[in-house]
Amino acid sequence: MIVKARRNRLISVTAFNNNELNRLSDHCLYCSTDDVHTESDDTISRSGMMIVADLLLHYIREEKYNKERLHK
Repeated sequence: MIVKARRNRLISVTAFNNNELNRLSDHCLYCSTDDVHTESDDTISRSGMMIVADLLLHYIREEKYNKERLHK
C-alpha cells in the first residue's frame, strides 16, 4: 500500500466489522445511523460520515497551514 510504503498513517471511516481496511488503518473512525433501509437513498446514513470527514480535513489543513507559517 502506497500510504504505508511512504511511512504515513492511515485514517479510515468504515463499518464496525473486521475488514481489511480496518486492519490496514492506524486509526479507524466509525459512524452509525438508526436508518437500516439504505438500498435506494442513504443520504441520512452518510451525513455523519461526511461531517467527520469534513472536520478531519479541516483540522489537517489547519495544522499544515500553521506548520508552514512557523517555518517562514
